[in-house]
Amino acid sequence: MADVGFFLGALVGSYVIVSVVNWILSKVLKVDADKLILISGVSGLFLASILAGFGNSNGGQPNFINAFISYLIPIIIVTGIKFYFIKKKK
Repeated sequence: MADVGFFLGALVGSYVIVSVVNWILSKVLKVDADKLILISGVSGLFLASILAGFGNSNGGQPNFINAFISYLIPIIIVTGIKFYFIKKKK
């Protein structure tokens, strides 16, 4: 049950991170929506990995690899959903 809770939390956190990165990059970069979502997804994955890696360190060394693996699937799902709604809008 804890794994489901972690996954749902990672999904919500990933959505927030990708949306904020997407909003910031939309103000800075002038590219089409497809490329912007892809760049936001990759940037969001690295940002989530850094944040979770430091958050899971518990006073020791940051664990970036475990954080990257933990947030990879939720970021892919969020980015896929964003691609779906962009394509549906067109």
